[in-house]
Amino acid sequence: MATSTSTVLRFQRKVALLIGNQNYYRSEDQLRHTINDVDDISIALRNMKFHFSGHGCEINGRNYLLPIDDELVENDKGIENCAINIECILHQWSKQYPSSIIIFILDCCRLPYPYKKKRINNVKRESNDSHPMELPVGTYVVFACSP
Repeated sequence: MATSTSTVLRFQRKVALLIGNQNYYRSEDQLRHTINDVDDISIALRNMKFHFSGHGCEINGRNYLLPIDDELVENDKGIENCAINIECILHQWSKQYPSSIIIFILDCCRLPYPYKKKRINNVKRESNDSHPMELPVGTYVVFACSP
């Protein structure tokens, strides 16, 4: 009786989501280098899961990535409805890939709503300091801008 041993190789499919938001609705919000940044990241970091280049902000201790149709964002509620909540994505991915290390590279700041001063002057912020993010174990977030 002949027997054979086979080695099964398991390859994990790696997917990267690269977003370069450049053409924001308001001309003063246009960003010039985001597409080039995404191209550079694509070449250099093929094993990353996520990269974002655009506007970001922190509202009520939560961090968001802003869409290019930011004319819909006139207040904090608009951000919560239209923007992407970073912590929500991290927690979902952590549950979906429990044994993986998840790394987000975000080429955006975390200032409290970047357009707030131009549009709504009667709302006060206690501070411009960013709050620590509550990250699941095995997740890392890298910001390429300040704060």
